[in-house]
Amino acid sequence: MEPSQLVDYLQNNIGSIKFLERYWVNLEAYIMTSKLYRHDTEKISQKYSDIVNSNTATDAEKQRAEDIIKKIQGFDWDEEIGVLRGVVKKIEIASRFQSINY
Repeated sequence: MEPSQLVDYLQNNIGSIKFLERYWVNLEAYIMTSKLYRHDTEKISQKYSDIVNSNTATDAEKQRAEDIIKKIQGFDWDEEIGVLRGVVKKIEIASRFQSINY
């Protein structure tokens, strides 16, 4: 699964959960950079720059895109970019199990 697919899935399935709203920008920034290397972040930042400069995006969408760009630019290159590879593997493993109702 590509990071953008995961973001879309989360937005469509749990994006309206109130407690996630304050964390969504951070979560999306981490997910979108999860498979990247340092030199690839420009590609992701450009996607959000396009939203900021769009004539059709709402003010809220533009602000969210700006916040994501700032988060990505503020990442510690040695520790944060690409670290979700391990988390994605754990999610994939966990999704194979079903809860048991007693």
